[in-house]
Amino acid sequence: MIQDIAPKTFYNEYTPETPSREDPVFVFRDREVLLAGRENGALCCPKAGDFPREDLQYLFRIDERKYYLFRGDIPENYGQADQDQDQANESGPGQDQDQVSESGPGQDQDQLNESGPGQDQDQVSESGTSQGGGPADQQAADQEPAAEDGIFSRLEAAGFEICPTRIFRRTDPKDLCFAGMTAWHLYAWYRESAFCGRCGHRTVHAESERVMRCPACGHSIYPKIAPAVIVGVTDGDRIMMTRYAGRSYKGHALIAGFCEIGENMEETVRREVIEEVGLKVKNISYYKSQPWGFAFNLLMGIYCEVDGDTTVTMDDKELAVAKWVHAGDIGQEERNLSLTAEMIMHFKESRLAGRGTEDEADGSNPVQNPGPAKAADMAADMPQDMPVNMAAGRTADITAGMPRTLTTDPVIERIRKVWGDRIPGVDVRKRETSAVILPLVHKKDGWHILFEKRASSLVTQPGEICFPGGRVEEGETLRQAAVRETMEELLVREDQIEIIADLDPAMGPSGASIWPFAAILHDYEGTWSADEVDQVFTVALNWFLDHEPEKNWTELVTVPGEDFPYELIPGGKNYPWRRKKNLMVFYHTKGGILWGVTGRMTYEFIQLLKEGQEKTEP
Repeated sequence: MIQDIAPKTFYNEYTPETPSREDPVFVFRDREVLLAGRENGALCCPKAGDFPREDLQYLFRIDERKYYLFRGDIPENYGQADQDQDQANESGPGQDQDQVSESGPGQDQDQLNESGPGQDQDQVSESGTSQGGGPADQQAADQEPAAEDGIFSRLEAAGFEICPTRIFRRTDPKDLCFAGMTAWHLYAWYRESAFCGRCGHRTVHAESERVMRCPACGHSIYPKIAPAVIVGVTDGDRIMMTRYAGRSYKGHALIAGFCEIGENMEETVRREVIEEVGLKVKNISYYKSQPWGFAFNLLMGIYCEVDGDTTVTMDDKELAVAKWVHAGDIGQEERNLSLTAEMIMHFKESRLAGRGTEDEADGSNPVQNPGPAKAADMAADMPQDMPVNMAAGRTADITAGMPRTLTTDPVIERIRKVWGDRIPGVDVRKRETSAVILPLVHKKDGWHILFEKRASSLVTQPGEICFPGGRVEEGETLRQAAVRETMEELLVREDQIEIIADLDPAMGPSGASIWPFAAILHDYEGTWSADEVDQVFTVALNWFLDHEPEKNWTELVTVPGEDFPYELIPGGKNYPWRRKKNLMVFYHTKGGILWGVTGRMTYEFIQLLKEGQEKTEP
C-alpha cells in the first residue's frame, strides 16, 4: 500500500528544525502541486533554498530527509535568493494564512470512495465544510489573493510544472508519493484551521506540537482524521464487489463508509453493509488499516461473512453495481497502493490456495509443472489477452521438448519458476511496458477512431495527441491495463469497452514497448478526465481509408559511450554499426497532427484493414 515505504521509516513527530537548502518543499493550490520536474526519472520537489525560510512549515521526515510546506507568498525576485540564507534564523510556523476554507471529508457516506484498480481515491470526501471566521476576517480573507496563486504563477513562468495531486498515486519514488499525500492532508488542515471555529479569531501554530491555537479564546484545533471502513463481504469463494454511482471512478470497489457518531467499528460494518446491499453479516474480523491523506481518512479493512440470505438489495443512490464475484473470476488488481485492491487480491489468492482470509499468504507463487497429459489444459488456460500470433505459437509448441519424466534439479526448478508464466519477447511486468486502446466509436456517418489530447498540466508529453492507455502495473495483464486506463481517462465503464482485436506492438521513443488493442466504445457520451485529458476528437474511418499520410524517415544510430570497450569487439572503433530506418507518418486532421507512435499505430491499423478489404472483396 502507499504507506509501505520500507526499508525507509516515516517519522511524524512535530520537531521543527531549520531547513537546509536541499530539503524538499511541497507547494499546493487546492488539488494541484508544484513540481520541479524529475531527477533521474524520479519525481522532484522544489528545494527549501528557493523560498524565504519564514514561509516554510516543518511537516515530518522520512529517514533523515525533512519535508516542508510552503505557507507564504514568494517575492517577485524569486530565484535570486541571497547565498547567505543558510545563516538565517530558524523559522517558526507560518502565520500568514489567508485561506478560510478548504474541501475536507464530508460526513455524507456517499462521499467515500476508497477504491480498487485505477485508484481514484482522492475523490473521497471532497465536499467539505467551510471553516469560517467572523465577518471582518472573512471579508479580509476574500479580498486578499491566495498566497499559492502568486507563487504558482511565478514559478510556472520560471519553468516549474503544475500537476494534479493524483500524480502521487502513479509515480516514483514511492516514499515521496506517500510524503505528498500526507503533506496534502496537513496543507488542507492548515487552511481549514486558519481561523478559530469558536470565536473567529486567526489562529497560530503551537511551538511544541502540531496544533493550531486561538490566542483569543484558547481553542485548540488538531489535525482532522476521519475513520472509515472498507468491507469485504464474503460467501464461501465469492466476494461482494461494487461500483459507485455518479462517480468519475468506474473501477471495482468494496463496500465502504464512514464511522458515525456513537458507533464502534463492528456496528459501522453492519450498518454500511445492510444500507448498501441489504445483507446481514457475521464473523467480523479486522485485516489491515491505511492512512489516506487525500481525504483525511484512516481506513480500516474488514472481512466478514454473509449471514443468511445472499440476495442483494442495492442502494442505487450510492451504487451502480453490486454483485457476487467468484475468486477465480477476479482479475489482477494493483496492490501496491490501496487497501481495497490489496483486500480484493488477498481474498482471491487465499481462496484459490484453499485458505481463509484470516490466513496471511507467504508471498510464494510456485509454478506447477504438469506432465504432457496436462498440455491441453495448459493451452486452454492460456492468458486471454496474449497477442494472437504469440498465443498460437506458444500453444502449438506447448508439448515440444517435454519428456515423460521432468527434470527436478533445483536450478532447473528455479528457471521454470522464473520463466513459467513469462511471455517470450516482452515482460509485461516491466515498468516501461504500456498498453493502449484504439477506440472505435459509431456515429451517424459510420465508424470513427477516437483520439485524446493529453492535458497540458501533465509532466510528460503535455498537449500530445494519443490513444487512451498507460503503463502496465505490477500483476496486471496487457488487456486489463488498457481497459483500466481507458476507463480512467474517458470516464467510461468496463462494460462499454469491447476489445475486438490484438494489434501489433510498437516501440516508443524511449525503447518502451506499447501494446495496442482495437476496441468498440459503446454508448460513449463525450466524457473525459480533465486531470489527464484536455479534449477528445474523432476522425472518420473512411477518411483514413481515403487519405494517405505524409511520410518521412528517421534513422536510429548506435553511439557508443566515451568509455565503450572497443578492444572487446571485432574491428574496434571501426566496427560497422548498422543504422535502422524508422518510418514516420503525419496525418493532418481537423483535431491536430497525428504522428509518432500514435500516427504509426493508426497507419498500421489502416493498412491491415485495407489488405483485409482487398482479400474479402470479390
